[in-house]
Amino acid sequence: MKHNLLAAGAALVLAASFTGCSKGSSGSSSSAASAKKSIRVFNIKVEIDSQLKDFAKTYEEKTGVHVDIESSGGGADNQGILKGYKASDNMPDIFVFEGPGHFAVWHNDMIALDDEEWAKDTAAAYSDNGHVYGFPYAVEGYGMAYNADLLAKAGIDPATLNSYAGYKAAFEKLDSMKAALGIDSVVSMTAGVEAGMTWVTGTHNFGVYLSAGLPQGDEHIENDALEGKVDRARLTDFADYVKLLFDYSNQNILLTGNYDQQLQAFEDGKAVFLHQGNWVDPSLSAAGTSFKMAFAPPCIQQVADD
Repeated sequence: MKHNLLAAGAALVLAASFTGCSKGSSGSSSSAASAKKSIRVFNIKVEIDSQLKDFAKTYEEKTGVHVDIESSGGGADNQGILKGYKASDNMPDIFVFEGPGHFAVWHNDMIALDDEEWAKDTAAAYSDNGHVYGFPYAVEGYGMAYNADLLAKAGIDPATLNSYAGYKAAFEKLDSMKAALGIDSVVSMTAGVEAGMTWVTGTHNFGVYLSAGLPQGDEHIENDALEGKVDRARLTDFADYVKLLFDYSNQNILLTGNYDQQLQAFEDGKAVFLHQGNWVDPSLSAAGTSFKMAFAPPCIQQVADD
């Protein structure tokens, strides 16, 4: 399978932090690791579970320190799991958090990592009040994964997926060719509450409103939103884009499907587009998919920019 991340509409940066006694506690994670003969890691990227376990095995061979990798993901309530560990005094040594919201919840359980060598070599460390609390764990792009073979069969150039109008024309054509293409729907996407998939709409989709099409580092839409202000024209364009995704999705998967069902439809060639990010690559490889695929950016502007 050919994977090309052509252009992702937004990026997620996850950070991992070491559990500590209190915010700002001193000490090096390296020395802590050498003093302790086992480390427990809570990983929320289940797609890289096997890779982390391979790395943990190599780490133990070189250092003598055993590493337990505990993976959770997909539709799991990772924050709920961590809170349960906290309540039972069973916190992992290292856990993953997703930006300021989760930092606000867990900062009293983190060790400051200011003295770590890696902190000097990355611009993606998570810092607060002049202290480093998290190291970069995953930088991911998300957008619309597409089956390039099916687009070619339908005579659709992926380069036209650069505006709402481009997506609408492509979706309409694909929908009219369902039988010929052997697909059940144009898009595979899930946003079901009971399946724990509201992060798809709450994080991924809304992130499109906040950042899609803006220059790198332009945060004015996000800053306005934090102050309770919205760009009504942009928000309207965003709503049109989301409605387009909903209208051309398999309704059963959209409303009640889980993460695996959403992915399965794309793996089986029953949907042309998958509303996810490049973290699905290991799952697609493991499933043995053979079609060519790539990613197109979410586009909320009505027509393409010149």
